[in-house]
Amino acid sequence: MTALRLCFLIFCAGGCGALARFGMTQAVGRFITSPYPLGTLVVNVLGSFLFGFVWELAAVRMMIADAVGDGRAYTMFRQ
Repeated sequence: MTALRLCFLIFCAGGCGALARFGMTQAVGRFITSPYPLGTLVVNVLGSFLFGFVWELAAVRMMIADAVGDGRAYTMFRQ
């Protein structure tokens, strides 16, 4: 993968994330009126859970790769 293609994919993923954050914040704001920005709180909490879930999936995949015999990625990731 070329550097330009990687930059483009990161750009697209960032744009999708920003749109999802905006949409979720607006949706929560429509249903719950509060002086506190609850939409931001919901987005941050859900994002934290999503990040932890993806992190654990990556850790499990690394353990499977280690069990199969290709432990180079796992040991470098762990350090």
